[in-house]
Amino acid sequence: MERRVKKTNSGRNKAKFASVCAGAIAIAAVGLSSCNMKKKEPLPEPPAKIQPVRNSAENDIEPSEILRKLEGNENKTQEEIEIEQQKGLEAILNQNDSLVQKREDGLIGLAIPKGTEKTKDEIREMFAIESEKTDEEILDSIKNEQLDSIKNEQSRKFTEFFFENKLKDATQGEKESFARLLNALEDDAGCHFVGSFVMEMGTEFLNVLRFIAENTWDKDRVLPTMEAFKALMENPNLGRKALSEEFIKVFMTTVNYINGETPKMEFEDYANPNVLAGLFRNPNFTMRPFNAAEFSKTVNKLIEGLDGEDKYLMLLISEMAFANPNFKPGMLGEDFAEELYGIVDEYSQFQKSPVANLLRNLYMNPNFWHEEEFLEEGRKTAELAGLSGKEEELNFAYACRVLGPEKALEMHKRWGVTYFARYGKGVLEKAYDTMVSGYKEGNLTVLMYNIDDWSGAFYYDWKSTEPLQANPIIIREISTDKEFANAIESISEYYGKIGLMIIGGHGTPKTIGLGPSDGDKGKLDMSDKKLLEKLRPSFTEKPQIVLLACSSGGSPHSIASVISDALDAELWAPSRISKGIEEDIQMRYIRSLIGSYKSKELLKLDSEGRIEKLRLSGAGVKFIDGIKQ
Repeated sequence: MERRVKKTNSGRNKAKFASVCAGAIAIAAVGLSSCNMKKKEPLPEPPAKIQPVRNSAENDIEPSEILRKLEGNENKTQEEIEIEQQKGLEAILNQNDSLVQKREDGLIGLAIPKGTEKTKDEIREMFAIESEKTDEEILDSIKNEQLDSIKNEQSRKFTEFFFENKLKDATQGEKESFARLLNALEDDAGCHFVGSFVMEMGTEFLNVLRFIAENTWDKDRVLPTMEAFKALMENPNLGRKALSEEFIKVFMTTVNYINGETPKMEFEDYANPNVLAGLFRNPNFTMRPFNAAEFSKTVNKLIEGLDGEDKYLMLLISEMAFANPNFKPGMLGEDFAEELYGIVDEYSQFQKSPVANLLRNLYMNPNFWHEEEFLEEGRKTAELAGLSGKEEELNFAYACRVLGPEKALEMHKRWGVTYFARYGKGVLEKAYDTMVSGYKEGNLTVLMYNIDDWSGAFYYDWKSTEPLQANPIIIREISTDKEFANAIESISEYYGKIGLMIIGGHGTPKTIGLGPSDGDKGKLDMSDKKLLEKLRPSFTEKPQIVLLACSSGGSPHSIASVISDALDAELWAPSRISKGIEEDIQMRYIRSLIGSYKSKELLKLDSEGRIEKLRLSGAGVKFIDGIKQ
């Protein structure tokens, strides 16, 4: 295939990198502390194929022990190391006034550790929680809109508050590493990443993160390098059990090599894609030899001739494709790069469109891959349905892979489902079974989505709605308020009453967009209360409704309030821009601070399939019978 010629802006200097590589690609290991930096001899350049040594499960090595060897401390006592670390810490603080936060109890992030109860007291004070409550009651008492007070300019301060408490059991060396990390990471994104990593992996990894940050040759790539390391630690084949001195050496030499061989990815107003982290997350990535040179060639071929948003889109989709379990690392090479480029070019024409989001989210879905047989079946099935657009063809290709072409076509003809990629495999299978089973007992779960998704945002929902399989499922896609009402009435007539309904559409505090129609016909709005009240008999006695519509709960008298009041429903809705069923980072910090991070679910159903607990991003709020709780 021929590529379109575009202006290239790689920003790299191959001659400069070649001269550096002539010496070695290795770790310039740091000394014991910032005030006593000793350089070790660089390691020799690694071969193209690298195979780190795995530790046995019975012989796991603590990260701190690995760092002792890497930094030449293996012959020093722990007391000697801590004395030098304390000196290093003081030197950093003396050099950097921005790290000095005056509080009566000392330095934020570096203070004498506080106990758990003191932490909870501060959380209660921050969110005006008056009475003594359990951990879960504290979380439930925090009004999501209060999280706004710790966003934006205060986000770094809150991250430091998190660390102040999270480091209560940290060693002196871990506290020093934290300070040095703040020195190396100048922006909030870096601090948030470290916070997320420590929440999940523990404070002992601060030493390793600091070592990685200080030994990444290209200082503009410190954060992507740490993200790639986190991906390896999350990989089920690797993780903590793979840690060793050799492993970290190999990781650094590999990433520094790739950083030198591929151009920097700097996109204003975007989060930079991390293609290497995508590959490292892939469950097929094991300790078998990894060809760093082949990976670099593949990435360069993917973006050859592209610039600006086109390059960004290609890398974003590539990150997800490399992480997809249907991708095998042995597939790396120019042939795969041409194949993936061809898919992106054919279906999205490198335009910012719903199809671009569709492609990205399809590759995030383990039940999708771009086999030609399914792409061809998707084209044929879409044509049989009377559809010809590239977006529709991709949706039917996904449906053919998870359901088969006959079932996909039947679901389209009977229920009008076109945008199959919005739904997970389990939901689609459950919905098809409901459709053909003759079920009429009610207590249904209904997914009611808009037809007009101008941004492709609802292709993110396939994973978050997958848990909703306790009861029979109906899927409908509609474009007007009248179609919405007709769908509700026909569902209850043929299948029984609705117990739980998800409504997806682009939202404002007063509307939920459904289709492209002009005026109020293409949306649910405040004027539809009487229409909604007529639908009340189609629902169970105490129905539950979730609005996946940005800002639809943005005021006490919003469209969320109208729907909840008209249907006597318990209703959840975001009060600002939302990513659906997902938790805001600040709430995850709070969970971690009180020891609750890993055990909580975003969506929990009871034995009858009713929502017991739900967390919506975008400051989710709850209404009961039209009243905001």
